[in-house]
This record gives sequence, structure tokens and C-alpha cells, in this order.
Amino acid sequence: MKKKILIIGAEGFVGSNLAYSLNQNNNNEIYLLDIINRKKLKNLKLNKLKNCKYLQANILNNKNLKKIKQHKFSIIYHLASLVGVEKIIDTSETIKSIIIGTQNVISNFVRKNTKFIFASTSEVYGNNPKLPWNENDQMLIGTYDSPRWDYAKCKSIMENYIIELSKKRNFQFLILRFFNIYGPRQSKYFLISKIIEKCKKNQICKIYFPGNQTRCFTFVDDVINFMTSLSLIKTKFNQVINIGSNKKSKVIQIVKLIKKLTKSKSKIKIVKLGKINNTTFKDVINRQPDISKIKKLYKWKPTTKIEDGIKKTISFFNN
Repeated sequence: MKKKILIIGAEGFVGSNLAYSLNQNNNNEIYLLDIINRKKLKNLKLNKLKNCKYLQANILNNKNLKKIKQHKFSIIYHLASLVGVEKIIDTSETIKSIIIGTQNVISNFVRKNTKFIFASTSEVYGNNPKLPWNENDQMLIGTYDSPRWDYAKCKSIMENYIIELSKKRNFQFLILRFFNIYGPRQSKYFLISKIIEKCKKNQICKIYFPGNQTRCFTFVDDVINFMTSLSLIKTKFNQVINIGSNKKSKVIQIVKLIKKLTKSKSKIKIVKLGKINNTTFKDVINRQPDISKIKKLYKWKPTTKIEDGIKKTISFFNN
């Protein structure tokens, strides 16, 4: 009997890469759910996804979801989320998308013994100066008057909601706190894909002041390998885990590397963050995960070097 798997947010960056990976197993029957009309899909090439079925639905519309409710999914990957700074500083949209959307997903699809994988974020650690960030570290999220932090607050609330609800409804969960994933199919809202696009066109590469802020960039294939394995693991659920590389890179160094690999004539310009849609947006200077938990429980660690991952990403966008 085939295993029924649901990917929510399947047209997105992580969702589409996961779909191609899971599709390779003929024992999987995969349902791809997204709000995008199938004629407008870019990441998902349905003719290449023989073990997948596409479902167009809005997770904020319960009527849409009830039509799909008859399917009994054994594994659900909930990856749907807002993309881009302009959207995540819209408080009402953030609350609807993350909190109401996730509640709708759980109420319609999650049953006893369902494996529910929820995409959280490194943003939940806020401005905690202690590095690296352990799953049990404090969340030092900013002030009430900064919408920049609403995304992190909503993700954090849903982490707690999932943990408590799983005890009452007896389902299994895994909460993944992603750290700066990059790679093929990522939208232009994110640093590496944005800079690759600029460099290909020899346009100015703008990065935010001071430029020496650090991130731990993680190639998407490493993350997908782990997520695909979750469809096979029978135990080790009911955890909150960091997933990402723990090797820090300065943003300015990454931009210079992309410029070198693309042989671009682009100039680099450091700009002040300032306001976005009349809202002051505050950046986090340093981010680094403690990945000892995922190493211990799942024997996972990232294996792709940053230069190799960027080369693969450039090659994908070139083709």
C-alpha cells in the first residue's frame, strides 16, 4: 500500500525540492497543495512528478480544505509561509497565514498517529547575543512596536500550539527551525539568489550595513535529504530541532564569492537598512545554530561546502 504524503506550500522553494525528492520513491503517493493555479506553476513541473497529484487550495479557506479532507495522510509537511520582508511586516497577513492557516491545516488533516512536520525559523531566537543558538535558548524577540518581529512571534506561538495539541490529539510532530537555506528554485527575495541574478546582469549588488554580519548558509539538498528520511523514520518525533550549517560566513564574503564565480562586473554597495513600507526593519547581526541535537538524534550534518552549493545554484539559474 502506498504511503500518502501531503506537502503544503509545494510550489515554494523547499516544498518543490522536497516534491522532486519524494517523487523518486514509487511507494509514495504525494499530494502537492498550494494556492497557485496549476497553469502558473514555475517550480513544479507536473509532467516530471509521476507520483504526485496537484491540489490548488488556500489554507485560509476551510471550504477548500474540507474537499481534500477525505484523504488520510500519514505524513504532512507544512511549509506554506509568507515570502519577502514586505509581506512579513504586514502584521494581519502574518497572523492569518501562520496562525489561522496552521490551525486550519491541523483541524482538517491531522489525525491520530499522523506525522506532522512544521517549518519554523531561526527568527524565533530574535536578538539573543549568545551563539550558537541551542533549541532551549531564550527567545529575545524585539519590541511590540516593530512588525519586523511578528513573523518570529507567530512561528513561536505555533510551535507551542503544536506541542500542546499533540498531547491531546495523539499525533507526532517535528518542528524544524531552518537556518538560511539556499539553492535551486529559491525566489529572488533571498540573498544568494538575489545576488546571483544581479551578478548575471552586471547590476549593482546592494547589501545592508555593515556588511560583515554573519549567516550560516545551508544548501537545500542537505536539508531535503534529511526531510525525505523523515518519511522512513518510525521514531524520534516530538522534537524541536535546528537544521542548518553551523559554519559562519560574512555576507560581504558571500557576495564577493558569487561575483567571482559568475565573473561579474557588478559593483558592491553597502546601504543602510532604513524603512520598508514605512516600517523600521532591524537586522540580526549574527546567526549560528547549535546542531548537536540533530547530529545526535538523526546522525545528520550538512555536507555541501558553500562554494560548491553556490556553483550548483548558479548552474541551475543559468539553465
